Amino acid sequence: MIAKRKQLLETTKQEISNMSLKLLSNPQEHIYRLRDLFKLAAGHDLHHLIRDNIMRLAAVSLSQVFIDIIPGYHIRPPTEEEKKQKMKKDTKKLMEFEQTLLRYYLKFLQLLEKFALKLIPRDRKVFDDKCADVKMSALSVKCLGRLLNGASHFNYATNIVECLVRICVSNYTSAVEDSCAALAQMFKEDYIFKMSLHGAKTIANLVNQKASAVSPLLIRTLFSLNIKEVQKTDEKSKIPDLKKKKFQLAKERKSKSASKYKKQLQKLENDLKEAEASESMSTKLKYATDTMNHVFMTYFRVLKRMPTAALLDPVLEGLSKFAHLLNIEFFTDIISCLEDLIDQKHLRVTDAIHCVHTVFVILSGEEDQERQHLRVTDAIHCVHTVFVILSGEGQALNIDPFRFYKTMYRLLTDLPFQKKEDQERQVELVVRTLDRMINARRKQISLLRVAAFVKRILAVGFMMNTRCHIAFLAAIRNYFVAHPRLSSLVDDEQEVITNGIFRPDMEDPDCSNALSTTIIPELQKLQKHKEKLVQQFALNILKNLPNSGPAQLNGQYTSMKPWNWFDEERKTLIVNPDIVYFEKEINAFAGKKKELNSDVYQGIIQKWISPVL
Repeated sequence: MIAKRKQLLETTKQEISNMSLKLLSNPQEHIYRLRDLFKLAAGHDLHHLIRDNIMRLAAVSLSQVFIDIIPGYHIRPPTEEEKKQKMKKDTKKLMEFEQTLLRYYLKFLQLLEKFALKLIPRDRKVFDDKCADVKMSALSVKCLGRLLNGASHFNYATNIVECLVRICVSNYTSAVEDSCAALAQMFKEDYIFKMSLHGAKTIANLVNQKASAVSPLLIRTLFSLNIKEVQKTDEKSKIPDLKKKKFQLAKERKSKSASKYKKQLQKLENDLKEAEASESMSTKLKYATDTMNHVFMTYFRVLKRMPTAALLDPVLEGLSKFAHLLNIEFFTDIISCLEDLIDQKHLRVTDAIHCVHTVFVILSGEEDQERQHLRVTDAIHCVHTVFVILSGEGQALNIDPFRFYKTMYRLLTDLPFQKKEDQERQVELVVRTLDRMINARRKQISLLRVAAFVKRILAVGFMMNTRCHIAFLAAIRNYFVAHPRLSSLVDDEQEVITNGIFRPDMEDPDCSNALSTTIIPELQKLQKHKEKLVQQFALNILKNLPNSGPAQLNGQYTSMKPWNWFDEERKTLIVNPDIVYFEKEINAFAGKKKELNSDVYQGIIQKWISPVL
């Protein structure tokens, strides 16, 4: 039995190989071989011992054959009149080839779709990877993805997109990953945006149909869109008017001299070519505009319904990435939506897993309201998204983002209590967001507020690993550059600017009275850090950013953005990047006072550093 199976496999494999080679060597001559390959992929007339293996092998082979022999143009079916017309032998042969190719391509796509859709069961059953049907279904998804990206210009490409999007509601993870990878590649490689429009529209429809209960991977595929600009206004085409002028000029030809007619005609033709080129670009922009409308509609629906907190991350990242393409009319609504998202509950660390829980309403007006937990990362994304929006065309809006400053200020003390594996990603996002909040808006933000953030960031850094700590110090150095009057924080001889005492326990940065204190104790404490880079940054800030002398900082470090310290190529600059040097000392000190948590964190840090004074 085993020997017979092996012999049958080898024989059929050789047949598949021979048919594929003939099709590739001369597609028009051997186009009928598509029928034989299709029968094998469909499992027709195959011995039961080799049926499953040969079906998968034939499907893979046929996919590659189609990718290689599909022409670089869209095939349209001939009209009835064209069928009745007499044609040259070569023309007739080409038409027969095209129609045969199209017929079997459609049959093959329908076959793949039939297998692929088996991965969307009505019940939530678990799939067995060893099952032959599951293997064939998973392979069909891969084949559809290859055909989409190998022949996205060809017939039925939109049908493939619709099928792959439907697969994304499956509970078979690898199929969802393959579908999303294919869709992301399509978005990435599409510069005309026609296929992108169809993909975004299909995703938007699915999100609406499923009440936003879709895979985060599907939402994340939209990141791959290559759209850099959209159409701001609807411009009327100039081509009809120019053609009308050209026709009128031809009627007046007899009344004009030859040279004058030629000159006017040349000008009109040049204007017409320019208008046609402009309209081609306008069509591309229209596709891009319509695509982004569907993308933003998807994001809004998810934010409104929020079926799972996992969707919030890709939605907020997407809003940040494409904020410059958002119509200014929607800015106020989006910011209001994000305000509601943050302000429903206070975002704090509440348990040993270091998650911050906030409860917010998803479906307003219902008594039995669904609630979700908003993680620290999600809250930071909310703030980041708002300031991305406000840094573009949103600058023209009269919106006070104070509540987002207050939220970020409060979230900072949550960072030391997050999972260690999440902290670097969170700090990277924080320093990016603070750059927009403090540096990009330096003309709108008060010195008192900046000083409060500097004090809190320094306090938080003591309980973070070395890489995060350096990123924070690099950010603070940038704040000193953007806000020169912060030098009062490192000048022990200068009188305090405000009266009263510093309140580290306040959650409002404007009420913390940060300008009544100094950051000298924190920076002196950092001189005891084992990492030399930390010492250098601290000394440079302590001496008010000198450009020469022993406190000067290497130009390589000053030119880097704070978030660049998390790049792979920069990680070698730090000797011990993962060590939290002061952790044991702070925990031991806090143990004598009270339990260390985000509410009392900065107050305890202030008491801990006080002996340095």
